[in-house]
Amino acid sequence: MQPLKDLHYKVFASGDSYNDIQMLKQADLGVFFQAPKHIRDEFSEFLQ
Repeated sequence: MQPLKDLHYKVFASGDSYNDIQMLKQADLGVFFQAPKHIRDEFSEFLQ
């Protein structure tokens, strides 16, 4: 992801589970896609 950001690209990431959290945090825009409610509740800073 960092090489794209170094080129001034805006990075969008979509994930659905705990293993995606770091990627969503690094992206300019992180969005949950069909993530379970308990994960969405725990990480409410991401769009749903």
